[in-house]
Amino acid sequence: DTWKGVLTSDSDVKELLPEFYMSSQFNDDEDYEEHHQDGEFLLNQFDIDFGIRHDDVRVGDVLLPPWAENERDFVYKMRLALESDYVSQHLHEWIDLIFGYKQRGEEARQTDNLFHYLTYGVPDNHIPTSTEQYDEQLSLETQILEFGQVPKQLFFMPHPRKLTKYELEEYKEREKNSDINIPSASIDNDNNEIELKLIRPRIQSLSSIEQYDLGQFEFDSICRLHKTAVRRIVPHPLLPSTHLLTIGDDGFLRNYMVDRSKIDTFYFISSRPLTCLKSIPVYVSINTTERCSLAFIGSYDHSLYIYNLETGTSLLSQVLHDDIITDLYITNRSTPTLLCTSSNDATVRIWSLENLISIHNDSYIFQTNYHLSSIIHMQYDITFDSSCTCMYVLEEHCLLTVGCQDGSIYICNFQTGGILKQLTSTSPSLPILSLSLRSDGLFLAYISSRAVTVVDIITGTDVFTKTCLSDEQSFNTLFYSSHMLIIGLINGSCDVWNLRICEKIYTLNISDNISITTITYNDGMFFFGTNDGSVHSYVFASRHQLSI
Repeated sequence: DTWKGVLTSDSDVKELLPEFYMSSQFNDDEDYEEHHQDGEFLLNQFDIDFGIRHDDVRVGDVLLPPWAENERDFVYKMRLALESDYVSQHLHEWIDLIFGYKQRGEEARQTDNLFHYLTYGVPDNHIPTSTEQYDEQLSLETQILEFGQVPKQLFFMPHPRKLTKYELEEYKEREKNSDINIPSASIDNDNNEIELKLIRPRIQSLSSIEQYDLGQFEFDSICRLHKTAVRRIVPHPLLPSTHLLTIGDDGFLRNYMVDRSKIDTFYFISSRPLTCLKSIPVYVSINTTERCSLAFIGSYDHSLYIYNLETGTSLLSQVLHDDIITDLYITNRSTPTLLCTSSNDATVRIWSLENLISIHNDSYIFQTNYHLSSIIHMQYDITFDSSCTCMYVLEEHCLLTVGCQDGSIYICNFQTGGILKQLTSTSPSLPILSLSLRSDGLFLAYISSRAVTVVDIITGTDVFTKTCLSDEQSFNTLFYSSHMLIIGLINGSCDVWNLRICEKIYTLNISDNISITTITYNDGMFFFGTNDGSVHSYVFASRHQLSI
């Protein structure tokens, strides 16, 4: 009856003794006396007469819920529940309510977590008169005896989430095998080697390529970060350029230290594969220099996840589409700040982030009481005839480009959502796997498994087309910037093209018959994600800087 009351009544509040969870099967011997047996506190071992209930049933041993075979099984299952991954993923939310930032004030009000004012102690500004003191003291004592007091507030920021068993095992395995995936065994321990890697000459800006021939690629490192395919690689918005954020089909977000070829931190986001990632720096308030990093993550489960990477806490988890989210973009110019998402449900949707962040002096800033923002609201959507497989936004030119499952490419006005032009792929009926606009907004590169094309979006003229030679050399992803085009193949190689002369100048053998899944450039280095969960790093330097 107590169990039912706790679950169904708002006024039935109970605190459970540690004995409810102390099972000998979990090696609690050091905390529990040996002569005690599991769940013995639930038994009336000394046949004490507790009387008879209103239904003529004598009170004896505690009557257990129907899912418990006996008192030992009850305690064991309670402990299993306490140690479960579900509790690990949500325990911090309870801490926030009882001991943390949601215990008092506006946060408590918004989460319906307010109690009688006397349970919080005597107000600081209350000075009782002599005639009131006795009655008030009696009132306080009665309140405490009947109801209790709210615990002391220990935390004033969201509490980090506990690691699940899988995450903990993953971490231990990563620590144990940290040297396996490092090309040079001295990388982790030899500071001189790290310093040499950091000072190697690099082309810092791809725009500088136009001053001379394309640079030279020099292998730097390789590290396996995920158990399955890497889907996105982005620079960490606050940490040095040697830190990258990656997501994969294993549902993890990882912070990768390139200079040491090892994982710094990681977060389990979803049990389904993750598909897209953006990360931004955000000021805590308008009058401070304190900043944190937010990661926006799309998933196979149709949901968007927003994580604070400094605290390891989730700010939002919301279903945004009726199918897989394939790509996302966060505006940095518009007011309010917008989130743009594409999906296999054949829509692109625009969402307002005005309850979470705003733009001030070209910087993102948390809104006041941003913790209270439980959902984001859609502004408008654009519907297409086929699943949206990829998306690219060039905000400064108000351009939104969408690639579809049926091979169609749409160019839209980002502000109004109107479709400006529809293009037909050079490989009709094949899905568009990736696309990218040149920074001036004049040319669009897109790729299918059979062909890659660069098109003049004003005239619709194809200015460059390359078709694959065989199924073993099918295309999978691309990188497009200025006059450089890199094509990632399923056989693990990358073709580098100089579009000024329309010639292939390099073939990089990244991995042996392991598909290239994503390509990213940051601070003079290229990073290639592969289907086995690895990230391959290459320094990109001018021919004038490297001795070839």
